Amino acid sequence: MATITDVARASGVSVATVSYVINNGPKNVLPETRERVLKAVEALGYRPNLLARGLVRRRTDMIGLLIYHLSSPFFATVAATVEAQGHDVGLHTIVDGERRFRTDGKHQGKLSAWPLDGALIWADTGEDLSGYLGEAASRLPIVYIGHDRADADCVAIDFYDGAQQALTHLASRGRRRIGFLTTQTPAQLAANTEGRTRAYRDHCAATGAEPWIAHVAETPSLRDAGLAVGAEVAALPPDQRPDALFCYNDLVAVGVFRGLRRAGIRVPEDIAVVGFDGIEEGRFLDTPLTTVRSPVGDLCHEALTLLQKRIAEHDGTPEQHVLKAVLTVGGTS
Repeated sequence: MATITDVARASGVSVATVSYVINNGPKNVLPETRERVLKAVEALGYRPNLLARGLVRRRTDMIGLLIYHLSSPFFATVAATVEAQGHDVGLHTIVDGERRFRTDGKHQGKLSAWPLDGALIWADTGEDLSGYLGEAASRLPIVYIGHDRADADCVAIDFYDGAQQALTHLASRGRRRIGFLTTQTPAQLAANTEGRTRAYRDHCAATGAEPWIAHVAETPSLRDAGLAVGAEVAALPPDQRPDALFCYNDLVAVGVFRGLRRAGIRVPEDIAVVGFDGIEEGRFLDTPLTTVRSPVGDLCHEALTLLQKRIAEHDGTPEQHVLKAVLTVGGTS
């Protein structure tokens, strides 16, 4: 494996000059010298030791991303977008999608083990991650993404407004018995802090409709869980069924769509189905899914920009950025 000394020898410069080229400073290097060094780096296949560089610069250019369920197409897209956008600005991303570490309170995860400059965290509103983060909670610049946090830097999606768009759309299509399928636990539902839940309850209160809420278990496959709920809804007497189902996310909606169809229920003629997230899979159903599309690209860009600001400043008044999701009407409503 080539070393920085090998690169210096091959390009006829000092080790310090090679370091200036690789680290873009602190001293300037003549363009022709820089080109010679970079050619030697490429020819020798030299790869800088990020940890060693970090000790010298007190920066590793490594950030963490704590996120739910990498098996979910939505969260996989968020992770891939953060990695790609981070790479474009010289950041390397360590991803932790192991949710059990954040829920059992007994383990510290990757974010506390790696020498990171900062971290992006997808967390529910009010979720306590102190057990997971450990001492990293006090030393790491952190930007929360997805859900809003009033006391911390965050770039959030306006789930409430997105849900209102979906519910208003269903009402405009004559749907009066709209059900809500959610992965939230009874305790989370009781707290009533999540935007989609609040929007649904407010819609019912405004229209005088009786809330119809069904819990979808967070199994390894939300599609299967949605499939089961779809079958259960189809088995209800016609006068007890909702005439529309607003789903917490698209994976649940995809499963529900399949479950209803298998049971002979027509979508959307008998029951309309609307999801939330905007994953690609929804476009490839037999009938394209109506969904509320989350602005993943903008979310990741604003979060990375804010995190870079915090890494540079290490302080500042917490900022809250809220991005709108957009209803995309398909054939299921």
